[in-house]
Amino acid sequence: MKALIKLISKSFDTHRKNLNIIISFFTIALSLPLVFKLHYFSFFSAWHSMQFNTAISILLSGLSLTLYLNYKFVLSKSTSLLTFFISFATLLEYLFDLDLHIDQLLRTAHHDIMGHPGRMAMNSSFAFAVLSIAIILLANSKAKAAQVYVVGMLASLVMTLGSIKILGVILDLNGSHEQGSYLNMAPPTAFGVFLGGSIVFLSVLDYFKNNQNQSYRSIPLLTTSVSVFATLILWQVLLNLQFENSKRLVNTEAINLIEDIEARFLQTKLAVERLGQRIEYFGTHDKTYLSLEAKSYLSHLPALKRFGILDINSKVYWSYPAEIEKQVIGFNQYEDPIRRAALDEAKLTRSPILSQAIELKSGGKGFIIPT
Repeated sequence: MKALIKLISKSFDTHRKNLNIIISFFTIALSLPLVFKLHYFSFFSAWHSMQFNTAISILLSGLSLTLYLNYKFVLSKSTSLLTFFISFATLLEYLFDLDLHIDQLLRTAHHDIMGHPGRMAMNSSFAFAVLSIAIILLANSKAKAAQVYVVGMLASLVMTLGSIKILGVILDLNGSHEQGSYLNMAPPTAFGVFLGGSIVFLSVLDYFKNNQNQSYRSIPLLTTSVSVFATLILWQVLLNLQFENSKRLVNTEAINLIEDIEARFLQTKLAVERLGQRIEYFGTHDKTYLSLEAKSYLSHLPALKRFGILDINSKVYWSYPAEIEKQVIGFNQYEDPIRRAALDEAKLTRSPILSQAIELKSGGKGFIIPT
């Protein structure tokens, strides 16, 4: 059994470079559906939420890793530097509310995200900035062990950023997509970020394995990487739970508010209906009686601010309180489409109707309840 494990381990070590190259090509392939506009087809629908600059960053990162694995260190660093400029410039746009005109520089955006057409998500831009720094440091032929260790930590952070989204898709933790959530990343982007970080991380482990006097660094690197991964995963899960809890609280408050509004409107509707019946019975000639009745109803129904009576042409000819009647006397309610719709429905149903929101003559937003 030990011999078999040793054989498998040796075979894996032998083919690890080829495996890394295959992964780097696969990373490049993740950008191609958007580059060639295949995201409009249902099979590539997962790419629709990806921005073009994100696809370019994936493409450049995969190309940079391929060059690194083939010992083209100068070209690798140059490509990573270009990735860094794109991602870091995007971060600056977010942090300082700038528009550097790079979001749609190469292609017009096919959709808007958070009010910034064509802009790469903040978490994606951060991941590519970190990944490009890690590749630049790793491609330095004179890199020291401590520097390579830092590269390993950066790679583990990049892997974590990608894997959180992947786990979010698997576990359906897709409730929060605000900028503070690591789930705010297209699934193909997450795979590209994770694979890119994995290649760098495995390359760091190879470095320590091939330098026997530095092999002791592998264990603390792995331990710290696992700790970073576990911490950020826990943070994301807690963030998602907080989001779900907040959503439940908002829904509960909304339901309670709706029920309260419905109860208040029912109370107001019945009261207005009674007042309408009384006015219909006693008539509108005694303005003192009308004012006393309106004053009594307004004192018991704080949601109402004014009573008015219309003539046959839908013009207001009486209003209470008297101090604001000048604002509405003579106003034709039928000229306003919203008021007209409420009046017509009240006539049809012979019941008080709550109109849509209107601009009040006294100022501000409000409603009318014709009966």
